[in-house]
Amino acid sequence: MWEREVESIIGDTDIILYPLGADVGDWRPSQYTFENEKFKKLWDVGFRYFCNVDSTQYWLQYGSNYMRQGRRNMDGQMMFKQMVYPEKVLTSDLFDVYDVFDRRRPLPVNGITMPEDFDLQALADSLGMSDRIIN
Repeated sequence: MWEREVESIIGDTDIILYPLGADVGDWRPSQYTFENEKFKKLWDVGFRYFCNVDSTQYWLQYGSNYMRQGRRNMDGQMMFKQMVYPEKVLTSDLFDVYDVFDRRRPLPVNGITMPEDFDLQALADSLGMSDRIIN
């Protein structure tokens, strides 16, 4: 599918940005060996640089035949998570989520677990989104 749908348009590339942050294994370098069938397949078609999605600021991992890099997902889920957990550095080193969060979307944002004591109403009020809370 890659060759037909993407490579035919952009040409050869040795960089893969995993869709939805998938990866061929976990964080351990031992996952990036030819014993791992997923890695071997990607290597065989020419990929050498592998980028997944991570919530940390950044990281790099070098092997003798590859480089991995974490990248942050900049989406509504991550922005909402930054508002719920302001002590974490998820997006705050890049921009103020309160300036760019889409106030047309419903709250809470699906997929983000909030602490039991989190005051969603107060957040919605501060964003001018009191009418956007769904239960």
